Amino acid sequence: SSKRGKFTGMTETGTTYSGVKTGIDHLKELGVTHVQILPMYDFATQMYNWGYDPVNYNVPEDQYSETPADYENRIREVKNMINEYHKNGIRVIMDVVYNHTFGDEMFKDISTKYFDGLNLSGCGNSVDSGKPMVSRFIRDSLEFWAKEYKIDGFRFDLIGIFHYDEVKKWGEYLNQELPNDNLLIYGEPWNGYATDPNESQKVRMGKVPAMASGHIGVFNGKFREDIKGNNDGVVKAYMFNDSISWWGAIAAGMRGSLTAVKSTAILGNDWDSMFAYDPEQSINYISAHDNYCLWDKIVHSGATGGGTGYAGRTAKFGMGIILTSQGIPFIHAGDEMLRTKVYNGDWSKAHNSYNASDDYNSIKWGWKTENSGVYNYHKDLITLRKQYPALRLTTWDEIKNRMKTEINNSQASGINCVNNGSLPDKVVVSYYDNDNNVGNGYELAVVYNPANNFNVTLPSGTWKKVFDIGGLVDKSDTTCEGTAVTVFAKQ
Repeated sequence: SSKRGKFTGMTETGTTYSGVKTGIDHLKELGVTHVQILPMYDFATQMYNWGYDPVNYNVPEDQYSETPADYENRIREVKNMINEYHKNGIRVIMDVVYNHTFGDEMFKDISTKYFDGLNLSGCGNSVDSGKPMVSRFIRDSLEFWAKEYKIDGFRFDLIGIFHYDEVKKWGEYLNQELPNDNLLIYGEPWNGYATDPNESQKVRMGKVPAMASGHIGVFNGKFREDIKGNNDGVVKAYMFNDSISWWGAIAAGMRGSLTAVKSTAILGNDWDSMFAYDPEQSINYISAHDNYCLWDKIVHSGATGGGTGYAGRTAKFGMGIILTSQGIPFIHAGDEMLRTKVYNGDWSKAHNSYNASDDYNSIKWGWKTENSGVYNYHKDLITLRKQYPALRLTTWDEIKNRMKTEINNSQASGINCVNNGSLPDKVVVSYYDNDNNVGNGYELAVVYNPANNFNVTLPSGTWKKVFDIGGLVDKSDTTCEGTAVTVFAKQ
C-alpha cells in the first residue's frame, strides 16, 4: 500500500491479517485512549530513523508524507491523521525533542547562546532552557502544535535537560490557553547520562511535586525497575518473584507513587520513589521504544515456557500491575502481543533499534494470533480499568481517603499503608471505595502476588472474583494465584 509508513496509513481502517484486526482498528479493539507517536516534525536523517535528530521543529517530516514536495498537502495529511484518531475516540500525543538539535546551525545564526555548551543528551549540543528566548521558543512551538494541529499532549525526550520552573510555566501557559483540552505533558526525568552543573534546577523525580500546577508528569523509572528489573540485563525483580530496591516499592507505586506527605515542595532526594503530588504525574510503564521490549527482557532474563507458559504469565503479571496502579498507564506498542525486536536470532539491535530496519522494528501482526491469550488478557485489563473508577483516582486526598493498602511489613505506615502480618511476604493488597461513598466500606480489592497461591481474607459481605491471570472472570473463590494480579468486587 502507498500508505504504508505514512501519515495516511496510521488511520486506515478495515485492515486485517489472518482474520484479526490491525492498525487503528486494533487500537480501538484493544481499548486504548491515546497514541504516542514518535517524532514527526522535520528531522535530518533520510533513512530509517526514530526522529531524534531535529531540524525544523514546526514542520511535519517529509518522509511520512505521500506527497513530500507538496507542502500544503503534507500539512493536510497530518491534520487529517489527527482528526481521524479523534473521530475514533483516540487522542494523540506527540514526541518532542527540544533538548538538542541535529546541528548547531539550527540556532547559531540567531544567537550562539541558545546552546549550553554541554553534552546533556549525548548528542553534543544540548539546548539551554534557562535562556528566556529558548524557553519562549519551546513554549511557542508547543502552542503551535496544540492549537494548529489539535495535538492532545506532548511526550518530552529527556525532559530532565530542562529547568523545572520553565517546564512548569509551559504547562501552566498551555493549560491557561487551552483550558478544555486536558493536555497530557510528560517526559523522562533524566538526561543522557551526563554530569550537569545545573542539576539542582533541572527536572528530576524530586522536582515533580513543584510542577503540579503545570500538570507535568514523568516516566516512573523506579516503579518500572522494581517490577521487571533492569532494562537490558538479566537482573530480575518483583514480577519474577525476585528482590526489589526497598520493601515498600510496589505498594508505593500501586498508590500512584505519591509523596509521603501532601506537599508541592521539592523533595530532598532527586530520585525519591514517592514523588508525585497528583497521581497524573506518574506515567507507569514497564517498557517503551528504548531498551528491550518487555518480551525480550523476559526471555533474556531466562524465563521459559513461551507465551502460554511461565514467561507469558510473567508478562501478564507485570502489565497487570501497570494497569491496576494509580497514575497513567503506558503500554509500549506490541507488548500486548509479546512483540520482539530480535530478528533471525540477532539480539544485537534489540536493546537500541533507533536506526535498525523494519525487520527489527515493525509490528508483525502474526504475534496477535500466536499470542492471542496474552492479547485478550490486555484487552480485558483495559476493560477492567475503565469499569472501576477506583482504579483511576485523581488526587492525593482521594487516594488517601478511598484506598487502603496492606503489606506484611512493620514499616508500612511510612508509605501510608497498613501492616497486615497475616499476609504472605511480598504480597500487596489494596481495598478501594469504588462508589465514592467511604461510609459504606470497600467495593473492590486488588491483590499482587509474585509467589505461592494463597487465600485472601476479604471484608464482610459477598465478594466475587472478577479478574485473574486468565482475564475477566466470574468466580466465587478467594484464591490468589502466584505470578498474578487478582481482583475481587463486592456484589
